[in-house]
Amino acid sequence: MVFCIVIAFRSLITSSTLISTVSNLMAGLSKIKEDENTEFRLLRCYLAQNNIPIVLGQKITHFLQYQYTLRQEARSADMQVPLLELLSQQLQGELQFARYEESLAKLRLVVELLESGDRQVVHTLWRVAVQAVGHCTAACKDLVFLAGNQANAAYLKLNGMLTYSSEDGDMQVNDSGWVSEACLWTPWVYLGDLIAEDVSRLAALDAEAFGDAMSQCYQTQRAASKYAADFIAAMRQRGTWSDAFSLERSTTITQQPKETPSRWDRCCAMLKQAKVHQHDGFDGVEPKKTTRSDD
Repeated sequence: MVFCIVIAFRSLITSSTLISTVSNLMAGLSKIKEDENTEFRLLRCYLAQNNIPIVLGQKITHFLQYQYTLRQEARSADMQVPLLELLSQQLQGELQFARYEESLAKLRLVVELLESGDRQVVHTLWRVAVQAVGHCTAACKDLVFLAGNQANAAYLKLNGMLTYSSEDGDMQVNDSGWVSEACLWTPWVYLGDLIAEDVSRLAALDAEAFGDAMSQCYQTQRAASKYAADFIAAMRQRGTWSDAFSLERSTTITQQPKETPSRWDRCCAMLKQAKVHQHDGFDGVEPKKTTRSDD
């Protein structure tokens, strides 16, 4: 009899705890939804009071809805977890590389370096993840980059819809490779426009920070220099120049003697000007000689 009473009492406590937990979770979700409705109600009032055109207001609202969702999903991201600041520098690098490994692995050079298994190489790639990689968001019809501007970063589509527009026409950008990878290996200017057709999220790889990180290790510096030469040789073999070009693992490089460039003339002239003068508001940046090919 006493045993039955104890079991019933424990069951009652367990049920009460479960009900209380579920109630708290539902209250929390309700509070989140209420906060969202309040914020967007204020936004609608702001747009109406300032006579913002309907089309622009819809574009802003759509973008902020996407950003709000991302903010909710990213509440546990590392920049919002103060506890992660206690990690050692090595663990920080390992963590960041784990976050960006899938994106970085879409560079042929990174895959080849990872296959080496060298400890110094791995630590250098961790440094790349910490110093050179980041995320950015583009609203519908935002210009990620414009033709003629100095290229200082490569971009990878994570989600959304992007269009690359050049003299050769328009093409939809997929997530299989980095756009404007060439700026990592040689002085470069964008040869087309990259436009977001919808709210899109991208990974950005800063060219200067990438070069600095890769130059810290002899093995990665040597591999990057060789890869840069192969990349330029492959572009020459292809005969056309585009920010969308990437070097596939199956690509065979045929070494050819240097010759006076033909199709390269226009781009080279712009690149030389970008090194000395300001180009469309961008300061010319001299690339790292240790990792880029000036061919």
